[in-house]
Amino acid sequence: MILGNTLPMTTSKTKELKQTVIGDVPADWGIMSVELALDNDWHESKDSVPNSEFKTTGRYPIIDQSKDYVAGYTDDEGRVYKDCIPLIVFGDHTRVLKYVDFPFVTGADGTQLLKVKKDYFDSKFFYYALKNINIPNRGYNRHYKILKEQIVPQPPKPEQEKIVEVLSKIQKVVETQEKIVANLRELKSATTTKLFREGLRGEPLKQTEIGEMPKSWQIKALTTTCEKPQYGYTESSSEKQIGPKFLRITDLTENGVDWGTVPYCKCSENDVIKHQLKAGDILVARIGATTGKNHLIVDCPKAVFASYLIRLRAKPGLVPEFLSNFMDSSIYWKQVRATKGQNLKGGMSGAVLSQIIMPFPDEPEQKEISNAITVMNRNIRCAVEKHLHARILFSSTLNQLMTGKVRV
Repeated sequence: MILGNTLPMTTSKTKELKQTVIGDVPADWGIMSVELALDNDWHESKDSVPNSEFKTTGRYPIIDQSKDYVAGYTDDEGRVYKDCIPLIVFGDHTRVLKYVDFPFVTGADGTQLLKVKKDYFDSKFFYYALKNINIPNRGYNRHYKILKEQIVPQPPKPEQEKIVEVLSKIQKVVETQEKIVANLRELKSATTTKLFREGLRGEPLKQTEIGEMPKSWQIKALTTTCEKPQYGYTESSSEKQIGPKFLRITDLTENGVDWGTVPYCKCSENDVIKHQLKAGDILVARIGATTGKNHLIVDCPKAVFASYLIRLRAKPGLVPEFLSNFMDSSIYWKQVRATKGQNLKGGMSGAVLSQIIMPFPDEPEQKEISNAITVMNRNIRCAVEKHLHARILFSSTLNQLMTGKVRV
């Protein structure tokens, strides 16, 4: 639908192609190295802004090599690039590419500014052509030298402009969906905090050690509402069906568990009894990027869970979904960080969980709050899926247009 509303597109025929060092391209296209395409005669040079001076608001955006398009803001007009725009920002360490057509300031080390020769390329087409290049990751080493050695296609300028028009429209869809996801997550965070502080029944509030709560709610230690935290089973995984499914920390994703890809493990019947999962169990990541985050098991086959995970199993009176949602809230994370420090050194443990205090409304209200959060989670998953589809469409269309497989 997106492409149908932009420009007519046709598929190139084999006889219209010619062989080049970057593969077959249309016969009326040229090719050029990135180094030859760059304009090295512009001389505007400004100082970058150190990370320590980034502001959350300001007159001018700071563009650096990080994943976020805008890293911060500044009011320092003396460092602003404006007469030379548009420019392409390349992260020498990160390989991140950004197209900038407004006044901006650079930030941090490793930010390379690229200006293309207008006689050869439309600036934004050149940016898209660079995005279609696969530059190998050399870690935190420099990548600019590799970029300059790459070869890009050079369609006639009118076709470049039409390609830009198509890709820009799809990219706009991607950016819009990304903002929707971010806004929904921000809304969920604020709403969840409000629900765990005020409930759904408009009760008067009381002051507790973890903030204001409805008067009828109790405050309990997390470990008194659950069975004793259980650490995972240590064993090697196997693709062979030698025992139960073996759920590892890497198998837990935002979209749930794909049990078809979960391996197996060999263990005794006693180990199965001790570590077997059932619906309603909550697994907490002990280490890694997801340290302290939880995953609610909705359904599962016969399975045990691996080390680097801690299982929490709710006692009667505690709704598992309510506990899982609480462990996503700012109230929970504030306590975790107060115990472990901001970087969660040493990982999560049963000792840390035993210090967590949680609000405890009656069971019907736990279910009401959980249902409200479930609706928000469903909306977020839907938006994430749309964002993913838009990104796939952009990548596919980018490759087809840059290789001439589809002509505008």
